Amino acid sequence: MITFNPNYQDGGAEYTQNISTGDTEALKVMSFEREGHTFIEWNTLKDGTGDGYENGAEYTILFAGDVELYAIWAEKEKEYSEYKEEIYKENIDGTYDIVTTTKTGLVSAKAEMQPSVINGFTFNATGSVLSGNITKDEMLVLKVYYTRNNYTITFKNYDGTVIQSKVMKYSETLIFDGAEPTRDATVQINFITINGIMKSREPTSVDQGETKLKKENRTIDGTLVVDIIAIKNKVKVTWDYITSEDMARLQSAIAKSDFVEVEYNDSKGMMTIVA
Repeated sequence: MITFNPNYQDGGAEYTQNISTGDTEALKVMSFEREGHTFIEWNTLKDGTGDGYENGAEYTILFAGDVELYAIWAEKEKEYSEYKEEIYKENIDGTYDIVTTTKTGLVSAKAEMQPSVINGFTFNATGSVLSGNITKDEMLVLKVYYTRNNYTITFKNYDGTVIQSKVMKYSETLIFDGAEPTRDATVQINFITINGIMKSREPTSVDQGETKLKKENRTIDGTLVVDIIAIKNKVKVTWDYITSEDMARLQSAIAKSDFVEVEYNDSKGMMTIVA
């Protein structure tokens, strides 16, 4: 009986072949596989210094007794090949910028890419190729896609009413093009009393106008901080005559209210309120 020995650790179970004494038969085809090695021959000695036989060669049993043949291996020369890593980052217009890096790895080895955390972008599994085996014949291309984040920007007036909402991409220039917000100014003059006696006079005239705040284009920076754009109403109140004491009391009372600016000149009997 002939025993075929794989001749390396974890090579698998031996197998046998029965040939009668004096008979000649072809040896069984070698069925062992050893990663990174090439089968050379069968040999009567483990170190390959005995008699050698090719795979499937004719073998004659010359004497009675068992024979053990050992597989002889040669280490394959390691092969390396190039592969690519491509990073796709979405632009505001939906196209992609591509950054390509060429690397070298061992043929048949597994190459991998790991998605990164990028401010304003989200990893997109669609189209991404995160791993693959390096081949010699066809270049492996790994890909990671990142889509640009969307943010909903809401413009509100001073009272919380929504003026405009927009969905914007990360770092897209934000332009307010909705209706101009307004705020009504309420002027109440006849509320100043001293010792229960009303001291302030009715104004001769009350003129209202608009003063628009400076409006600039803003860029989303990821924190979603957006300036509220509003219109201030300017109200000019004029008296033919009012005492400096009453003017001071009016100024003090109005300054404690919701008005944001007060200008006055008691020599002219005029007060300007910007709300």
